[in-house]
Amino acid sequence: MSLKKYLKDHRLHLLLGLLAEGVVEAVLWLFASPVALQGFAFFWLTGSIGVIFGYDFLRKRKFYKKVEENLSQLEEKYLLTELLDEPEFLEGQILCRVIQEMEHSMTDTVEQQIRKNGEFKRYIETIEEAVEDGLGTWSRFCIICEAKYRRKIIVSEVMA
Repeated sequence: MSLKKYLKDHRLHLLLGLLAEGVVEAVLWLFASPVALQGFAFFWLTGSIGVIFGYDFLRKRKFYKKVEENLSQLEEKYLLTELLDEPEFLEGQILCRVIQEMEHSMTDTVEQQIRKNGEFKRYIETIEEAVEDGLGTWSRFCIICEAKYRRKIIVSEVMA
C-alpha cells in the first residue's frame, strides 16, 4: 500500500477536508479577521487534516503490509487467517471476517465432499461384494451342474 494509492483512494475525503478549510478561511476573510487568526486557522486545519489522513494511512499500511508479507511467505495460503491479528479499522475487520467465513465455507465443502466420497466408496464396495457373491454362487452352481452331468455320463457309459 503506497501513499499515492491511498491518497487516490481517499481523494474525495481529502477534497472535502480542503473545501471545509477553504470555507473557514473565506468566512474569516469576509468578517475581516486578523491575518494572524486566518494564518492560525489555516495551519491548524491543514495540520489536522494531515494528521488524520497520516494516522489512518499508517495503521492501514501496517496491516496490509503484514497481510502481503504473510501471504507471500505461506505455501498454504488458506492459513493466512491464523497469522492475522484483527485490525483496529473497520475495513480490515470486515476483510478478516470475510476471509474467515470463506475459510469455514471451504472447510465445510471439503468435509462434505470427503463424506460423499466415503459414502460412494462404501456403495462401490457393497456392489463389489454382491458381484463377488453372485459370481461365487454361479461358480458353485456350475460346479454342481458339472458334477451331475459327469455322473450322468459315467452312468450312461457303464450301462452301455
